[in-house]
Amino acid sequence: MTTDMPVFLKRIIEKEIQDRKIQNSKKYAAEISQHYQSHQWNKTRFLQDPEHCVIYAATRMPATFGAVRSVLDQARLLDGFTPASLIDAGSGTGTVLWACSGLFDFESVLCLEREKNMALFAQSVLSESHIVFKNPPVWKEFDLTVSDIQEKADLVTASYVLNEVEPDRLEHTVLSLWNAANEALILIDPATPKDFERIKTIRHILIKAGAFIAAPCPHNSDCLNDWCHFSCRIARSKMHRHLKNADVPFEDEKFTYLIATRKRYPSCKARVIRSPLIEKGRVSLTLCTPEGLEQKTVSKKEKELYKRVRKINWGDPFDPGINKLAT
Repeated sequence: MTTDMPVFLKRIIEKEIQDRKIQNSKKYAAEISQHYQSHQWNKTRFLQDPEHCVIYAATRMPATFGAVRSVLDQARLLDGFTPASLIDAGSGTGTVLWACSGLFDFESVLCLEREKNMALFAQSVLSESHIVFKNPPVWKEFDLTVSDIQEKADLVTASYVLNEVEPDRLEHTVLSLWNAANEALILIDPATPKDFERIKTIRHILIKAGAFIAAPCPHNSDCLNDWCHFSCRIARSKMHRHLKNADVPFEDEKFTYLIATRKRYPSCKARVIRSPLIEKGRVSLTLCTPEGLEQKTVSKKEKELYKRVRKINWGDPFDPGINKLAT
């Protein structure tokens, strides 16, 4: 399944830029990129300007959509996982809503967002789209970094949010998210080593609270990885390339994530955690297993397995024990 943001959504955002006649769009895009890379979102409260919100949607939303969609595709592999309600904490421009469209049939959706202009932009885009929910999403002004979630839903998500939380508030915030989840909690963060260390801390907090880690980990034991992250490739529109002064027609978004569940789902035997190395007559994989990292090479002599492994992607589950890819 594609991880590209729908064309209609890209067009709506581009129309917003054109209608607003934003004169400093490239400058705004550069400022957003600088602030994003500095990891200072919470301290600066940068995206309060309506024009910054629009440019953020044009420059960052395609990549974050790709990351969220990739993780949701892993959640859909969980047998019988059909959440009927969603709470999206830190909804921003509504990325999780669009990414969930067509994957889950929610009876109710609650979007929590502290920045008023982000929420207004997301609602404006939603009103122009053809995405249909059983009931209109409800938006609530809410700061996850200072308040506890009172509502509950089958699925709770927090995408590119926890890097805004101060270290002394992290455990409290994670438990607030977990307590709101009837069935599952999905967390997605950028893929720097620092962000992964935070994810490892969060993983420990959740397991201690009784959670099962359904993905990406093939086990609930201590994480032995120094840096576990994944990647998705998204197509850049002409507007996207213009705003980012980019010539390459695609962008690779790297991310780290956790899917924590209250029910124990069957774990994959291993997961591919680096890009497969495809050489003549063999494929080399870096796998995360319950015993730690494993390097596995599949040769052409292993016929059926070799044929399957040549199609495997970074982030896919893998079962080396029965010589069959998990699907």
